[in-house]
Amino acid sequence: MKILARPTMVGARTIAYGASAGPESHGEYLPDCRITKLGGLCKGKEGVGLQKRVWEELKEILEAIQPGVTSLS
Repeated sequence: MKILARPTMVGARTIAYGASAGPESHGEYLPDCRITKLGGLCKGKEGVGLQKRVWEELKEILEAIQPGVTSLS
């Protein structure tokens, strides 16, 4: 568990950083509060397709809970 888990403060810091980082961070992987190259399933054309599919599915779920939550306007 110690290898994979993070203390609450570290996890919260990573989420807050992601929410406040500039446009250069959009769509990037931000572990440890810095842009990091993607690996595994997220690489290549298949990875781009997978990322889009996950986002569309998540967006559908979020919109069912709170309509308009994923729009910027």
